[in-house]
Amino acid sequence: MLKKLTAMLLAAWFCFSCTACGSTTAPDSGSADSTAAAVETGNPANIILDPSQMFTNRDYETDYSNYSTITLRDRTSTADNNSVTITEDVITITKEGTYLLTGTLTDGQVVVDVDDTQKVQLVLDNVSISNCTSAALYIPQADKVFLTTAADSKNTLVSTGEFSDSEEESNVDGAIFSKADLTLNGKGSLSVTCSTAHGIVSKDDLAITSGTYTISSTKQALSGKDSVRIADGTITIESDSDGIHSENTEDTEKGFVFVSGGTLNITSSNDALDASNYIAVTGGTCNITTGGGSENITQVQNGEFTGQGFGSFQHQPGGRMAESPNDSTAAPDMKQPTDGKNMPENGNAASQSDAVIAPDASGSTDTSSDTETETTTASDSYKGFKANEAIAITGGTFTIDSADDALHTNGYLSISGGTFHIASGDDGIHADSSLDISDGDITISTSYEGMEANAITVSGGTISLTASDDGLNAAGGNDGSSLDGRWGQNSFDSSSDTGITISGGNLAVQADGDGLDSNGSLLVSGGTVYVSASINGGNGALDYTSSGTITGGTVITAGISGMEQNFDSNSTQGCIHYDVSSTQSAGTEIKLTDSNGNILASYTPKIDFQCITISSPDITEDGTYTLTAGSESAEIQMNGYIYGSTGGIGRRTASPDAAGKTDGRKNSAVN
Repeated sequence: MLKKLTAMLLAAWFCFSCTACGSTTAPDSGSADSTAAAVETGNPANIILDPSQMFTNRDYETDYSNYSTITLRDRTSTADNNSVTITEDVITITKEGTYLLTGTLTDGQVVVDVDDTQKVQLVLDNVSISNCTSAALYIPQADKVFLTTAADSKNTLVSTGEFSDSEEESNVDGAIFSKADLTLNGKGSLSVTCSTAHGIVSKDDLAITSGTYTISSTKQALSGKDSVRIADGTITIESDSDGIHSENTEDTEKGFVFVSGGTLNITSSNDALDASNYIAVTGGTCNITTGGGSENITQVQNGEFTGQGFGSFQHQPGGRMAESPNDSTAAPDMKQPTDGKNMPENGNAASQSDAVIAPDASGSTDTSSDTETETTTASDSYKGFKANEAIAITGGTFTIDSADDALHTNGYLSISGGTFHIASGDDGIHADSSLDISDGDITISTSYEGMEANAITVSGGTISLTASDDGLNAAGGNDGSSLDGRWGQNSFDSSSDTGITISGGNLAVQADGDGLDSNGSLLVSGGTVYVSASINGGNGALDYTSSGTITGGTVITAGISGMEQNFDSNSTQGCIHYDVSSTQSAGTEIKLTDSNGNILASYTPKIDFQCITISSPDITEDGTYTLTAGSESAEIQMNGYIYGSTGGIGRRTASPDAAGKTDGRKNSAVN
């Protein structure tokens, strides 16, 4: 398992990953070697972000020549090459080469069984193969197989029934099942359906570099034991289990998902992308719905929740909590949950904090059934991206509507680019260890907690998030609200690097709980931060345990009095904390002006508020400023960097005098 590394090592990994992208092809070695790239210190999961390490020239090659022809017809199939044997409706290829297939088998199979040093290209030109007891395409042995769809062709591979006992003994459980490396490409389309098991399975590497694919399966739609790699193509998945799954328990450097392009449209009852190692994305478009989406939440009873099978999927895995089901602070068109407590965590099967399902003979941890009504337990998982070791995203477009976390890793997560539209029934973005955001455009419209990790670092990007509990939560938060026993809860082993660090970017938070909640430190040295937070006195816009320091950037927060905190006395930038005389309504503008009437900072909170915290590089140690909130206005004289209380409960705030002026010397901090 991945061991905890220092923040310095994580930063080194991040710098490495951001510069790793290169050319899109590699020498034609037949199979790209994912371990060929030098792994630098600080790359905790050996993540590779260079497509040239993932795909060979031949993976991209869709042309074909010098081919043999196989014509498929029930009981009368023919081939013009004696390396093809035909036994009734089982067509077996025994030597390497290129084979063009046409025609239909209503209950048959194509088998590729060649020496494990040989490569085979299968070209599908309007092919339809169904099999009621096994795989439509079965590859027991080869070095690598290239499955190419001919230009403008429409092809269908279907497994329609239960796999036979003999197939279970040989571990065949997919409409396409390969024990060798398998690459899909082409200029046509391929539809793959499996009514009782997996869609496409490779016990080695599974790659897609071009083509159009529609995959419907009861179990995992795309499964690659060593890896699943996608360079391009349009892939539409409907799965009663995971959409894309890679899991290797024997080699910890394998079991990863890599995406550098293409379009993924995934509707899955469980996780959309699930990897026992890591997930890396450098480009492409992902449109994802898992577990019925973020709206699909209800109260858990007896540790279980019920729902109907795929097609009208209604698993109800809660996660968020709200003041009421119709809470006005919810994002538009998103229903609030009725409850979110007493729900167990649903993470990767390999996680120490997640329920573990024993794999079946194929190595699958799938628990779904094809029954019309099913009972779903704590073992199920409904995340968008789920990786045991790490997630690294440098680009792409993501629309994720997930019943559980949208992005989840039991290790490290970095985002250095991309556009995200996230609606989550639990955390929008979660990492057990460190979350590092240096760039990207991230919108989290619905979540229980917006972003959660042991250590959260924001150095760039534009982030807008809405949460029914905390906006940013580090290691469970100062108030421990993320550890309340809800479904999707996470346990943290807090360490010296626990905390929230903001050095750049633009962050806007709307949270019913705490805005920025740290079970360690809170440090702001740059960027722009706007927070509307706390709908009751038990929360605050800022909530930290050890220290809260501001040395740069602009911060404006608005919330309810009672548990709010100001930045502490170690800060080296001016900061004003002020309690208004009466509750101000959502939509009331906050404005800070200097003695010449220049506007230094302004913000319009999205919730009612009673207190304000403002810090700006323009606030000097001895300056005079006017703070306005709606019709209320106060003149503030700075006497040092911090004006107002730095504590939470027990803090003392001076009232304005007759002239509406308060003095920072009278309004001293109570610690």
